Amino acid sequence: MKNKTLLLIFLSLLVVFLATQFAFEKKTRTFKTELIQLDTAAITSILLYPKADNQEEALLKKESNFWVVSKGTKLNLIIFHM
Repeated sequence: MKNKTLLLIFLSLLVVFLATQFAFEKKTRTFKTELIQLDTAAITSILLYPKADNQEEALLKKESNFWVVSKGTKLNLIIFHM
């Protein structure tokens, strides 16, 4: 009895799912995949104000082929070579 009931519920849900998938027209999505357009080669620095550090400014700056992270007057880390 339990298996019959579960099978009936499963089949009912499957029919409802398939009906909703095929009965309604495919609509175009309203989600924009590209929010802004930027020339990434023109970006030379990025300022961050992290909440965890009481919004103390952190600077990511491009120096030749490297991105350097600094906080205040202290140099923290060289991120990667481009």
